[in-house]
Amino acid sequence: MRKVFFWLHLTAGLVAAVVILIMCVTGVLIAFEPQITANAERSMRTVTPSPTSLGATELITRFRAERPSANPTALTLYADPKASAMIALGRDGVVYVNPYDGKILGEGAKGVRSFFRFNTELHRWLAMKGEGRETGRIFTGACNAAFLFLAISGLYLWWPRHWTRRHFLAVMTFRRRIAGRARDYNWHNVIGFWTSPILIVLTLTAMVMSYRWANNLLYSMTGSPLPAARAEGGGPGGAGAGAGREGGRAESARAEGGQRVEGGQRGERPEGGQRRERAAREEGAPRGEGTPRGEGAPRGEGAPRGEGAPRGEGTQRGEGAPRGEGTPRGEGAPRGEGQFRMPRNLDALVARAETQLGDWTAVTVRFGGGRPSNVSFSIAQADQANPNQRANLTLDGRTGDVVEWQPYDKMSRGQQLRMWVRPLHTGTAAGFAGQLVAAVASLGGAVLVWTGISLALRRFASWLRRRKKKTETAPVLEPAEQS
Repeated sequence: MRKVFFWLHLTAGLVAAVVILIMCVTGVLIAFEPQITANAERSMRTVTPSPTSLGATELITRFRAERPSANPTALTLYADPKASAMIALGRDGVVYVNPYDGKILGEGAKGVRSFFRFNTELHRWLAMKGEGRETGRIFTGACNAAFLFLAISGLYLWWPRHWTRRHFLAVMTFRRRIAGRARDYNWHNVIGFWTSPILIVLTLTAMVMSYRWANNLLYSMTGSPLPAARAEGGGPGGAGAGAGREGGRAESARAEGGQRVEGGQRGERPEGGQRRERAAREEGAPRGEGTPRGEGAPRGEGAPRGEGAPRGEGTQRGEGAPRGEGTPRGEGAPRGEGQFRMPRNLDALVARAETQLGDWTAVTVRFGGGRPSNVSFSIAQADQANPNQRANLTLDGRTGDVVEWQPYDKMSRGQQLRMWVRPLHTGTAAGFAGQLVAAVASLGGAVLVWTGISLALRRFASWLRRRKKKTETAPVLEPAEQS
């Protein structure tokens, strides 16, 4: 049995080596995108608080006056009075605006975002364009499945047959002063043994994001019903599964730290939502009862979900991904030309959304798509364990009545677990330490590809030498003499 697994391991590794190497290297490159992007955009993401702030309607109106050709897909504002507002423009990126005067602060760190965008696309669908993107998904999905098999079979092959000191050291520790095949073999065993458990988690979560059957299996295993397929971009949950299909990135409205939308003149909102009160707190005034906490400054908006290690992102529409997991992923969503639609009573709707969840840190409102009469919000809460955790709210755009309210604790177990898939894949479930572990495991995966190919080539060269030697030493039969 060990011999069978060895040859299957070797064959799968050689067939999928190039794509696995690409996924591993790009996984390392984008591992810390949230932190790097946030640092590059730090001057755009913070503002000086003022007594009175603008509402959502006025912010969008002023922005459109300066950029009439732009089509906002979402608006994100934060409970932190020092945080700037973010307007998502689909694939055209994001724009940061001052929530107190409406001035445009910048369009993000374009060079940094372009670098991460390219590597994310390379990671997910080999950077193929147009219809070729689906072909790229097929390759990365299949090779990710092969990587999962390699990690599992590798553990079996590397597991010591006898737990002696010599066998233990051979598999779990690096040896010095060795070179050639011995070095490759040692590195392959040691790195594989220590990184395989992490790689199994990364590839399993990528399977859930890559294949509908794997996504559905997650719900079946927890006894949870599959959420209904949702229209892309609107209605109840339109941004959750649909936007991911195009491999959208979280730039548009997902904002790693949550999202927030405001309405009306912010200074005129009901209790619990006024930036005036929050600004006063910044000056030392006591916090009033029910006032939203200000912990929710931008935390890496624009980060693709992910932030490291092999990913098969791009959940297909209708796979049942909970809305909160992917909230509008603008980079892959339609550009939205001609689709922008701002509700007339947006200010009142935003004020209503802010009172839905008392301890919110950010709210996002999405524009366009779905039923014209409905307006969808994504709300982040303070002190949440899951960085992707969102509550989803859909209001009737005419009456302000709640059409659908889906807080995290009321979601099915399958939906809650589905929200953990991406953070586990990227390592953000454990914060910076988790990202670091995922990045190191991805780097280890790249080394495994190199050492695996090297060992295979050495094995092939050795086989050729043995075959040649056998041919040279074989006796030559003389033809029989004719009588």
